[in-house]
Amino acid sequence: MKRAELAKRLVASELAIGRTEQQVASFVRQAARRGMLGVCVYQNMVLTAVEAAGESGLKVFTVAGFPSGIDMPVTKVSDVELSTRRGASGVAMGVNLSAWKSKDLETLQEELRGASEAAHRGGGRLSAVLNTFQLEDEEAVQLAGLCAGWGADAVKTTCGDSVIPRATGIRDVALIYGAVKGRAVVEAEGQISTLESALALLDAGAGVIYSSDAFSILDCAEE
Repeated sequence: MKRAELAKRLVASELAIGRTEQQVASFVRQAARRGMLGVCVYQNMVLTAVEAAGESGLKVFTVAGFPSGIDMPVTKVSDVELSTRRGASGVAMGVNLSAWKSKDLETLQEELRGASEAAHRGGGRLSAVLNTFQLEDEEAVQLAGLCAGWGADAVKTTCGDSVIPRATGIRDVALIYGAVKGRAVVEAEGQISTLESALALLDAGAGVIYSSDAFSILDCAEE
């Protein structure tokens, strides 16, 4: 895959704690110059990122219920609504795995339907983040299907938090892809640091790669 094509499937994540507005703005401008699909920043930096992106076409994404997903549905819905109102093109929301493992489907449906509707009202999209490293294969398949059925535009493998115990793998993507094909985009995130791993995940069915190493990944691609 050529560099320009890969760039349109890469989102550069800047979710380090303590970044200044100036640092985030510089990061966003770098992503825009490289022709990337987008950047992902914390909610408090959405306005900064939108302003820095300007008319470049770079999309600004943010997070809700990050990284644990255990916030109450009303909190997640409010966060999604605020973020899209401030100009975010999409929100990656951690799914409540405590509710899932407790068989509390009512809470899951409430947060997913509410958050997806809030995102759509604001002209954005919702990504449901599964954190697959905490799920058995069958759980991942079932939960991904529910997320797509309850309004998620995309289903993401995991968050990009540095404390996750393993990198996202081909099997994570393939399982989700099989569950949501034709209904939602598969997004891959989670310790994806090389061009080889990014391309393998795209081949397995991922539509988009999120990574804090997106710049170096892109630099390794053929022009």
